[in-house]
Amino acid sequence: DAPVLLFYRFRNLGREAVLIADITTSCDCAQPEWPRDPVLPGDTGTVMVRFDPKGRKGPLAKNLTLYTPDKLPI
Repeated sequence: DAPVLLFYRFRNLGREAVLIADITTSCDCAQPEWPRDPVLPGDTGTVMVRFDPKGRKGPLAKNLTLYTPDKLPI
């Protein structure tokens, strides 16, 4: 059971820079990495999650929660 890497690419479609202050996961088996610098309008960023399936069987669903210091428009 080798670790799995997942990549989530996003684009900042807003008018202000976006800073990801923190990311939490629903399991310590998933370790996120993200850009520490603000993502400028029009730029892209990538969140990488390293998932270790060791000792886990069957389908799994895990959650990531991203936190920003600013309220973002939906």
